[in-house]
Amino acid sequence: MIVENKSGGFGAIAQQEIANSAPDGHTLVMDSMALVVFPHLMKTPLYDPVKDLDPIAQVNTFPFVIVVNPNVPVKSVTDLIEYLRTNSNANVASAGATTQLAAELFRLQAKVKMTFIPYRGGAPTMVSMLAGDTQVYFGDIPTVINHVKSGKLRAIAVTSKERVSVLPDVPTVAESGLPSYEYVSWNGIYARAGTPADILKVLNAEILRAVRTPEVAALLDAVGSPPGRGTVEEFRAFHVSQYEYWRRIIREANMPYIN
Repeated sequence: MIVENKSGGFGAIAQQEIANSAPDGHTLVMDSMALVVFPHLMKTPLYDPVKDLDPIAQVNTFPFVIVVNPNVPVKSVTDLIEYLRTNSNANVASAGATTQLAAELFRLQAKVKMTFIPYRGGAPTMVSMLAGDTQVYFGDIPTVINHVKSGKLRAIAVTSKERVSVLPDVPTVAESGLPSYEYVSWNGIYARAGTPADILKVLNAEILRAVRTPEVAALLDAVGSPPGRGTVEEFRAFHVSQYEYWRRIIREANMPYIN
């Protein structure tokens, strides 16, 4: 296997690579849930993740964690809701569409206001959070966990329905006052649309076997990220449902277009 990074164009560069390849299972793309999010944030989508791709397998899932600067008087989801309702100058850091989407979903369900401060990636976001320029962040566990363990940031809730092993004492949002809240991102591997079903089935089995090896499973567990599961058909159904679900949430949240 040869891995070639094709960043840019909100995933469109990588999608173009797949579009120009033969539907034989030899050229694949790995992407996150951003694949089904970005098209809804574009006035003119650069690709259609449902029509242009054949889902193969989910590689892993990963919940986010809500963290606050320790100087903020927030120690629970209930505290956070009250804080956001009474502090109009509270800044919520955003490291991109998927982190902001976790916060937008919280905003809609908790009926609070948020002022989003955008940053280009996790590193500058952490600088702002540690400095106190932003007070709240909905981020992936690998980006924040060392700061949480050192006490430089305070974790108040994880965004999955169940607690995660690397932060066992941190409750979920659902058990902390917003029972319907769940935000879990994921990575998946895809082929060009039209790839024969027997090839997709073989690839699915091999990918899931690989992510369940002790070495890979240990790496995923260390960051609270369970390995993927399910058949090709199950991942396809999940992929389509996520595409439709986030379309509705993005419109409800009135998120601005990015191009």
